[in-house]
Amino acid sequence: WLVPSNAIVEFEGKSYVRVMQNGEARRVAVTPSTAQGEWTVVQSDELTAGDQVVGHVTSFAGQEENNGSRGGFMRPPR
Repeated sequence: WLVPSNAIVEFEGKSYVRVMQNGEARRVAVTPSTAQGEWTVVQSDELTAGDQVVGHVTSFAGQEENNGSRGGFMRPPR
């Protein structure tokens, strides 16, 4: 799978992305591989086609913009 590099967070030695499911963001474990610019190839048995990965992007003006629901900013799982 190809996900935005800034959507990948590391916590306690493991890598995760957050995916929207039924209006809630859930944590999904991933194994990062090759980075391609602002995108990273990841492997995960938990990701499916059409999943919306939650993260943030930086605009050309340098302001952060949400990409996803419920704020959308990535942070370590609790």
